[in-house]
Amino acid sequence: MNRLTMLQGMKVVDFSTFVAGPTCAKILGEYGADVIRVEPHIGDSVRYVARQMQGVTNGDNPFYDNINGNKRQICLETRTAQGLEVLHRLLADADVFVCNMRENQAKKSGLDWESLHEKYPKLIYANVTGYGDHGPLAGRAGFDNTAYHSRTGLNSATLQPGETPTTAYTGLGDIPTGTYLAMGVMAAYVQAQRTGVGEFVTASLYGAGMWSEVFPVVFAQAPYEDRYPKERADRLLLTQNFRTADGRWFTLNTGNWEKDWPRLAKGLGFDEALIAKTARLNDAMPVHRRLYELVTEAFAKEDYAHWNALLNELDIAHDLCQTFREVVDDPAALEADLLQPVRYAHSGSEVKLVRSPVQFRLGGLPETEPARDVGADTMEILRACGYAETEIAAMEEQGIIGVPGDPDVYNRYWNSKFDGKKK
Repeated sequence: MNRLTMLQGMKVVDFSTFVAGPTCAKILGEYGADVIRVEPHIGDSVRYVARQMQGVTNGDNPFYDNINGNKRQICLETRTAQGLEVLHRLLADADVFVCNMRENQAKKSGLDWESLHEKYPKLIYANVTGYGDHGPLAGRAGFDNTAYHSRTGLNSATLQPGETPTTAYTGLGDIPTGTYLAMGVMAAYVQAQRTGVGEFVTASLYGAGMWSEVFPVVFAQAPYEDRYPKERADRLLLTQNFRTADGRWFTLNTGNWEKDWPRLAKGLGFDEALIAKTARLNDAMPVHRRLYELVTEAFAKEDYAHWNALLNELDIAHDLCQTFREVVDDPAALEADLLQPVRYAHSGSEVKLVRSPVQFRLGGLPETEPARDVGADTMEILRACGYAETEIAAMEEQGIIGVPGDPDVYNRYWNSKFDGKKK
């Protein structure tokens, strides 16, 4: 398996939970950093997502792997004084601390930016929040379907007026937010190598959602007054979804009316007089709704295969609205190395994980090493921190740490409830 080496030498302590922070740390690990993931005995709640939300009972955990692969695992109860002391030993020579703590929570345990910066000046503090670290919403609980998807306007802007707002699927905003945070961490790491001083780097789900919605957020303001949601017929004709005779939807998207409209209109069989009259966008706008009706009717007369061939011939940007199941079997995704097949030993199933999207010509493809069990590397990590075998044994006895084989470590706990069914 290819392991990129661009960040070789960087040490990351991943103390985050859920999805956004772990995504950031996973990308850093994918690029070569040594990432140590800290989890309690029961494991991060995301280890349960596949079973709770998708009904997966065959032991596979591809979602967790996709955001937590490429990391070493230590099982550590940091709500104890000795567990917190172990965490500090990890931080003493770390380059990056990834977390998702609200400020009051962080201060209670002494894991806030000010406290850690004073102790470890070179440490980069990378924190994910729902709504940012200042302003009236700072400290408010937030998930991507609230802070990223709802408050930014995304879930209502994509609808027809009067329709029910959509519910975001898991990770919709977390994955990009974690990716943006990784970008900030890498910039701070370059600076720390030069100055010896670590930076406070933060990314919020709210801010990431607004960044993703730059266009409508900007143009909703005066003097433009662009309003959403809006009727499909009121949206630009060449950036629309259309339904074909075989019931498939596809997206048409082009930003050059004068170049593409006359060719498209001719391909749809419209008469020359109409094409000449609407060849310029300013001339077409007064009859935009009528053109929308004509185009909608035309596309409904043939199957998608027909229109796909024509639009390819005309070199007009478009694509089929695929289902998620079609995506994972799409030859284009497979041949472009956007998916990584992984075979799970427990179930014998082959599952395609999604590769992070940045690829390197010389370094090679980003690869996901499936996530390790809770506590899989506890012993190795503690020994490297200078703990004696007797100290490690005592901490295990007291429940401060966990190692594979402990009865209360996540995988034993989970497997005791495994009903043997496959899905």
